[in-house]
Amino acid sequence: MSSNGAQSPQSESTRARIVTAAERLFAERGFAGTTMRDLTTSAGTNLAAVNYHFGSKEGLLEAVFRTYLEPIMAERLRLIDAAEAQAAGQPLPLRTIIELYVGPAVRSLSRDRAGIPSLMSRLHQEPHPAVEELILRLTQPVIARYAAAVQRTLPALDPVRILIRGHLMTGAMLYILGHGRLLLSKQVSAQGGAPSEADLLQELVSFCEAGFRQNA
Repeated sequence: MSSNGAQSPQSESTRARIVTAAERLFAERGFAGTTMRDLTTSAGTNLAAVNYHFGSKEGLLEAVFRTYLEPIMAERLRLIDAAEAQAAGQPLPLRTIIELYVGPAVRSLSRDRAGIPSLMSRLHQEPHPAVEELILRLTQPVIARYAAAVQRTLPALDPVRILIRGHLMTGAMLYILGHGRLLLSKQVSAQGGAPSEADLLQELVSFCEAGFRQNA
């Protein structure tokens, strides 16, 4: 690290390799199933480098999530701020709320971090206290903001049901961005064409909108 606190290009390269290796290994083996030896071998570095950059395996997991989650969460907040300002106090259309929530993830994960949906799915299947606390800490403020927007639009829908349906929406989104997208592409290709990113987004939004409206 240089005297002004900035990391050298070599140090940044090492950090990036560790994060990339962790993303892949956590997705393949789970958080508990990935050892520090696995991480250092895959990244071509040593334990001292992992500790220097992240402090612990939990710190490394946080870095993986922050790398992709924070830009998505910031974009979600920016979009709903703009939409609510334009609405001038009126409830937003439900479809708009859902598009603003899933759109940033679909666009980001489709292009930049295709392995993240598999990582999220794997970690949800294998609960770990550190993982659960981290995901809640990074996502809860945005989830609460969007849940409040849905509540204003669908005032008769119980808040608990809004949260449940929000989790189902997230699950559908992660599935279709991960293994589900590959399976769907093969099936649809056999019918004459693969779905575009825009097609997937609109079908996902329509599916989730119908779910939120059920008995609302």
